[in-house]
Order: sequence, then C-alpha cells, then structure tokens
Amino acid sequence: MAVKLFDRVRMTVAAGGAGNLTLGSAVGNAATGYYQTLAAAGAVNGDQFAYVLEEGSAFEWGIGTYIAGTTSFSRSLIKSTTGSLLNVTTAAQMFVTPLARHFPVGPQTVWIPAGAMMPRATSPAGRGKYDSGSNDISLSTMDFDTTTQEYAHFAVAMPKGWDVGTVTFIPYWTNTGGATGQNVVWSLAGRALGNADGINGAFGTAQVSDDAWNGQNWLYIGPESAPIEIGNTPAESDLVVFEVSRVVASDNMAGDAILIGIKLMISFNTGNDA
Repeated sequence: MAVKLFDRVRMTVAAGGAGNLTLGSAVGNAATGYYQTLAAAGAVNGDQFAYVLEEGSAFEWGIGTYIAGTTSFSRSLIKSTTGSLLNVTTAAQMFVTPLARHFPVGPQTVWIPAGAMMPRATSPAGRGKYDSGSNDISLSTMDFDTTTQEYAHFAVAMPKGWDVGTVTFIPYWTNTGGATGQNVVWSLAGRALGNADGINGAFGTAQVSDDAWNGQNWLYIGPESAPIEIGNTPAESDLVVFEVSRVVASDNMAGDAILIGIKLMISFNTGNDA
C-alpha cells in the first residue's frame, strides 16, 4: 500500500506503550501552533503514513497504519534513539511528515529499448532482431556498422520534475563478431523542443561511453557517460530528441555493434509532476 501524506497532523498520545498507540487530540496552542487530527485530515482505516514520535529527547520515525475504530495506529520502525520502538507515555506527541525516501529527487532511470528508436533519415542504423540461439531469447535491436558511422533517434517527453540539467546514459549492447581487446564507443546527444519550437536544428554536444569487448553473444553494459548538455535551451516538460551513434573512428571492434537499449539517467528536483 502506498504511503499517504496528511497536512498539519500533530496529535497527543492518549495511551502509551511500546506497541500500537492510542491517539488523543490535535495539538494546538500559541507556542507550538495549531494542528489537526488524522481523521480531520482525511485519513481512513488502513491508511499508511510516515510519522515521527517524540517524547523529551527521545524520538522514532517509521510507517504507521491508522486504526480508525480506536483512533490508534500500529508502528513499523525505521529508526529511533534506542534502536527499537519507544516505550512512550502520554507526554509523547506524534506528527505526520514526509520522509526523504519518499521523494524521488536526484538521478532517475528511463529505459529506452532499441525497438523504440528510429533509424536516422541519412546514415541510418539498421533495425534488427537478435536471437540468442537454442533458447530463442529474442530482442529488438538497432545495429551499427563497423566502418560507416550510423545513427538512430528517439524522443522523450521530459517529466515536469526534470531539473532541466544534464543527463547521462549507459548503453546495453552485444555483438556476434569481434575479438578480445577490441572496443566499442557509443555516443549520445540531445536537442530540446518546446511548444512552437522549430524541430529542425542542431543537437547539443555528444558524450560517449567506451566499452571493451570480451566474447560473442554476451550482454555488455557500458560505463556511464559524462554529463550531456541538452541543446536548444531546455525547459521543463520539453520533448527532447536524442541521437545515438557508434563512433567508428574511435573504436576498433569487428562486426556490427548491436544496441539493445539505453538507460537514460535524468535528475529530478521535485517529487511529482503536479
């Protein structure tokens, strides 16, 4: 069950202990401010919420489950000053608060399978289908030549919570040729498009992921690239078109480099897209 947020909930403890706690009234005075109960905030039986429990210098936080019939809650500990559930008295207070773990702020993963990519109109990579052999593990791929630089595009409608900063990528790929000691260099660049922007235009500066080859028909997960600056002054909710390529002038692997997909890493500065 998802953890819910309830605004300005701070309550006294009517019956203490080290297990389920019966709650009293909402805290409200000039010194601490005025709050509301879980029920007044809209909580119903079985709702889960992140809480902090305090008594003097002792505190605990965890996930509570509201028991509406007895105005109480069960406690699932995350951390406390004692390392276990506090044995509190009626001097304790409980308040509802979001925890850091509930905010997806920072780098997040967007998986882009090769099947979602489009060969570029000029110098296109080839659409492919990889078959592993006897067990018939089949994958849609984008296949890049060993001597001619080829390209493919994909687009991501960026979340509103995107921090409009740089992104990075990690390629997932395989190969049916090659030799030990050879390498493949993948590149990625991006161009942002807002409402009423001209679609045609230059990409930002590409960054690369350089990976070593060790055996045929193995999955390779390349190193994460350096930060990629998105071209055309990106803004939240923009459509960003990406161009992926194999940099044949910088690698030496024989045979097609077979791209299975890209893990795109983007950073958020808000917890949701509201």
